Amino acid sequence: MQNYSGNIEFFTRKLAGELHSEELQSFAEWLAASPENAAEFAEFESIWNGVDSIKHVTRFDTEVAWYRLQKEISEQKTVKKSFRPLLAAAAIIGVLCMSWFSYKLFFTKSAELITVTTAMHNTTDVVLPDSSMVSLYQNSSVSYQPTFETERRIQLQGNAFFDVTHNPQKPFVVEINQVRVQVLGTSFYISHDTISGLISIIVKTGKVAVFTYGKADTAYVTAGERVDVLQAKKLTKSVNTQVNYMSWKTKVFDFKDVPLKTIVAEINAAYFTNIQIQGDELKNCKIHVSFQNKTIDEILEILQVTLDITIHKSTDVIVISGNGC
Repeated sequence: MQNYSGNIEFFTRKLAGELHSEELQSFAEWLAASPENAAEFAEFESIWNGVDSIKHVTRFDTEVAWYRLQKEISEQKTVKKSFRPLLAAAAIIGVLCMSWFSYKLFFTKSAELITVTTAMHNTTDVVLPDSSMVSLYQNSSVSYQPTFETERRIQLQGNAFFDVTHNPQKPFVVEINQVRVQVLGTSFYISHDTISGLISIIVKTGKVAVFTYGKADTAYVTAGERVDVLQAKKLTKSVNTQVNYMSWKTKVFDFKDVPLKTIVAEINAAYFTNIQIQGDELKNCKIHVSFQNKTIDEILEILQVTLDITIHKSTDVIVISGNGC
């Protein structure tokens, strides 16, 4: 597995949305490998999100420096103009490096953020200082101050459901990969696909405001709606049709005319099982079925009766086979 610890250039490319699919996959594996990896990148991301004014000044200084250098070039004819992008990139990366190491040196110990992390195949509920509740999905983390004296600001990595205590005087802000979600008191779900970079916010109750980095794009989302954003760019709002988005927490499923392959995928995500289907015809069988707080064995029994299928269980996998619909 590739080690990205301390790789500031790679972190910068990730936050700028410049990684290709193979790099995103490799980076996602590194993030999931340990809480320390996720925490290291989260620290750098917070620096990146906070240096907008620094980067602006850097661009200005780079232009001045380039103007002076260009003047010398015209006199000495020794340097080519093609170095200009490299100088600008070097200046920005230099500022990020200084910010990164300054943060590590001066703020890591004093910030005293509380961070809760879930491992693979684990979920947990976190009660925040204002009594708001965060339900973390597997391979996720949430960081926050021990008290919310001046603000209610949360840093999220991964997927989580938020049930926020109402407080008009202190907006509740969740930051995730250059996307900001701000509410006063509501409930909503955030998911982040680290491979594609897609972030989705689904509102269960109330209303939320969603901003991309620098407020380049803004969307106001109400109950029953969702907004999707890819690589922290344009926000796309729509009616939410993902009925079972909270099934991993509630263990309540409602499927209406849904292919068996979709049902199995959602069950695997909620119960951390490895159920596989043999045969394309069986995979595409559409059925109506609901489950409420059932065990995985009870769910399999219901599917077996509904579709007349055969189920074979082993240590690592559950195989469903049959003739189809």
